[in-house]
Parts: sequence; C-alpha cells; structure tokens
Amino acid sequence: MPIHLDDLIVYSRLVYSRRFFDLFASQITSQIKLIRSSQASVAGKKMWCEEARQSLRYAFFLRYYASFESHLKAISERFAQEESQAVRLSDMSGDNFLNKANKYLSRVVKCEPLATHPLWNDVLGYSFIRNAIVHNDGRVLDRNSIPQHVVQQFRQPSAGIGLRPNGTIMLKRQFCYRAVRQMAQFLLDVYGRKKELSKE
Repeated sequence: MPIHLDDLIVYSRLVYSRRFFDLFASQITSQIKLIRSSQASVAGKKMWCEEARQSLRYAFFLRYYASFESHLKAISERFAQEESQAVRLSDMSGDNFLNKANKYLSRVVKCEPLATHPLWNDVLGYSFIRNAIVHNDGRVLDRNSIPQHVVQQFRQPSAGIGLRPNGTIMLKRQFCYRAVRQMAQFLLDVYGRKKELSKE
C-alpha cells in the first residue's frame, strides 16, 4: 500500500495527541483500581499493580514500534517505486532491520543515511528494547551486551527507563510518550528529507 506524506502527518498528529496519551494512561489507572479493590494481600497488590503497569507499557511500546518499522518499510517501498528500483529493502543483508533500512535508503535510493539523523541512536535503542521484550520477556540476560547508546538511555532520567537488579527492563510513563514522539518525528524527517533531495 503506497504511503503519502499526508498519511504520516495524520499519524504524527495522532501519536502526539494529548488526548490519546491520556486515554492510554486511563487504561493503566483502571487496571490499578481493580487490583487495589481485590482481596489480595498488600504485598500482592503492590506486585500486581507494578506487573499491570509494565505489561500495558510493554504492549503500548511494542504496538508502536511495530508500526514504526511498518511505516519505514512502506517509505522504502515508495521510494523504490518512484525510482523504478529493482532492488528492494527485503533484498538487503544486515544484522537488524534498522541497519538494513539505513543501507537500503542510503545506497539504493540515495537518501541521506539514517545513521546521520539526530534520533538514530534513540531508535536503535528502541530496537534493542523491543527485542528484549519480545524474546526475553523484557529481561536483559547479559548486561555486557547492552549497546552504549542504550546504556546512555538508562542513565538519562528523562528517558523514563530503568533496569531492575534481575535485568528486567522497567518502562515509565514518560518513556512511552517520548519513544512514540521520536519514532513519529524520525519517520517524518526520513520522508521529508528524501523529498528535499529530489528537488535539488
């Protein structure tokens, strides 16, 4: 399905919407109220409240990360069609999706490399976090395997992400909002930058 700049603008406005964020937050609040009104022990309620927060934040983040990759694939396809390229993103080799997309967009469709974007390390970090959630239930099995750009996110209080002693990634409210805004901005910039280059 072709993607247009207007579609990305609508998408960006949706994820920036304060009303949308408040709706998500209200779902967490509803779950917490149910748990607190249960017959569980105080310790049990505390544990299940935290479990509910993390499960919903994981789900929120994963949904939008999947959408981010899907939109980036669609942008790549659109550029390939516009330039009648026989080579597609799926033909590229690479150790992860973002590196393949970077290689494809810079080498094949002559877009400015994704790796030069100011948010590149952030979106690479989101890929790492996504993989930890999907493959290891949110746990980092080897702390030495954490890339430096992800370590920097853990150390930045405003990033809203932490690591428990057992290696489980903990997402705070601001992490989800920040991640979604940055992914939306990244997509808009990638699409817009290619359009600017085509006019030169």
